Amino acid sequence: MMGRRLGLIAGLAGFIALAGCARAMTDPSRATRPYPVALHVPSSVDIQVFRRGTSITVVNATPVTYRNASMWINQRFVRPIARLDAGARRTYSLWDFRD
Repeated sequence: MMGRRLGLIAGLAGFIALAGCARAMTDPSRATRPYPVALHVPSSVDIQVFRRGTSITVVNATPVTYRNASMWINQRFVRPIARLDAGARRTYSLWDFRD
C-alpha cells in the first residue's frame, strides 16, 4: 500500500514537472515593440480601467479625445487604440494585447 502511494506521488510529480517544461504558445509574427521607457511620464490622467475576467473596460473621464494611441498593460502588453473619445467607455479583450 505504501509503495503504491509513493509510486502515485512520484508519477504525479513527474507529470507536473513535464507539464511545467512545455513549450509556451507564442506567435512571433504577432510580437510588438518594447515599452517606450524614454517616453514614460510619472503623471496620470483621469482614465479608469475595470477588469472583468479576460476583458477590461476603459472609461475616459477626461475632456480629451485620444487618437492613434497605444494602451500598455504592465509595461509589457500593448494594444493600438484608434480613438478613445472624451467621456467614452470602451471594452477590450485582454487577448488582443500583444507582448
